[in-house]
Amino acid sequence: MKEIAILLNSGFGDLVLLTTLFESIKKTHKKDKCRITAIGNEEGANILFNNPYVDDFILSDRFEPKGIFDEVINTDMSNTIFPSAMYRSKYHYFDIAEQHFGYPLKKYKPYLYHTPEEVSFVKNFVKEKDKPVVVIHTTNVKKQPNGKALVQGFWNELIHDNHNLLFAQLGTKDKTLRGDADMNLTVQKNYLDCRGQFTIRQSALLVKNSLFHITVDSVIQHLSYWAQKPGIVIFGSSSPAMQGHSHNTNIWDDRECSPCVDNIKNQNCCQIRGINHVTVPEINTIIRKKFFDGKQRKKVDSGWKIEE
Repeated sequence: MKEIAILLNSGFGDLVLLTTLFESIKKTHKKDKCRITAIGNEEGANILFNNPYVDDFILSDRFEPKGIFDEVINTDMSNTIFPSAMYRSKYHYFDIAEQHFGYPLKKYKPYLYHTPEEVSFVKNFVKEKDKPVVVIHTTNVKKQPNGKALVQGFWNELIHDNHNLLFAQLGTKDKTLRGDADMNLTVQKNYLDCRGQFTIRQSALLVKNSLFHITVDSVIQHLSYWAQKPGIVIFGSSSPAMQGHSHNTNIWDDRECSPCVDNIKNQNCCQIRGINHVTVPEINTIIRKKFFDGKQRKKVDSGWKIEE
């Protein structure tokens, strides 16, 4: 039996997409069989919980390297091949990942294996709200890489302008290896600070049960791919052609210097102080046209539904 170790060194959004890798490896080695051991942190364990294609999970701080593996895969491509700096923008993340890892990925769909308790918890959370829930993820302009976040004032204005919607901010209140915690927003009646209250798995379910989402290029847009929940994704130093998903409304100005997310020039990104090519009135117009025109909405079992 082939022993395969997968080192979960990529971002959480990439790991959500790479749940396809585990399924692909298992099915590729169906005849000769293999055993997959994933090695990562607690968030990685949370994402892969219940995944039938993972045989064992070892927390990184408890892992003792031993020469027992036939193949070792590091999920972090950004520090080895610098995708957006090396590949033409016609290549999507999955195209590059297939070449890099040597396994077919596009034939499989990312999947999270939720428990009934998780599903019930999130559905009840949404049902008890008196307004349609919109998920937002701000990240922070001080996080690396540069040029992937909007300024605080953008979000405060957006929430203020859409009082008929309830904005639930996902993310973290703690500093990470990539920079400061997700930004603090002004407390408003139609705003919920949910940072640190939902696991990534629960966040995926909240996206699925929300009316729509508004985010930058972050883990939330990849969770929306799993949920197939349309929303608005605003890109700065990264490209929707490579990192985006077609079910979303992707906003990008395709400036000559972008994408620079994997480039040394990112240190001096022209959007280092915040993505600067889109305004709140422009986003409000998209919301009215595609997601919510202000009319009363019906509640259904899966959350809020736009009336036809």
